[in-house]
Amino acid sequence: MRTKISFMKKGRERSTPNPSIAIGEAIAHLQEVKSALGKGPYSRDTIAKALGHKLLTGPAARKIAALAHYNLLERRGDAYFLSPLSEEILHPLSEEQKSAAMKKAAKSPRLFAKLISKFRGQGLPSMLDNILMRENISSNSASEVAKIFTRTLEEAGLIVNGIIMDEAESLEESTG
Repeated sequence: MRTKISFMKKGRERSTPNPSIAIGEAIAHLQEVKSALGKGPYSRDTIAKALGHKLLTGPAARKIAALAHYNLLERRGDAYFLSPLSEEILHPLSEEQKSAAMKKAAKSPRLFAKLISKFRGQGLPSMLDNILMRENISSNSASEVAKIFTRTLEEAGLIVNGIIMDEAESLEESTG
């Protein structure tokens, strides 16, 4: 008599979607894609190659996903295009337009928008890793997501004098 033994695969802990790179790095990748391929449309495979990857593997897929999280690439079916926001960043009509577009891009990932809204007018929480875990970010990646979030806010000008600001507040602060 044979006994059938079944093994359950250990499931990966799924995190809330979030970009794997900060906004500055995403914009650099966006420039690479546009330089290599023009305005689009592009497939994920061609984007991966434009970013220096031979194949569409995990690292390439995460970069492409980050560009979409920041609303720098738009997806229509299986095709990707530069978003209007990416054009405002890459070819702004003024420094103010570029700054506003970067702020908008930084606030595009749902998780980042939620955190900015929740902590607007306050300093970055000292327990940001724990807050992220409560937002369904895996314990293995919470520290890295906190660094990416912080760097994105800094690069986009959404932290003024150590305080998280929304777009309108940070524009007033810088002009006033």
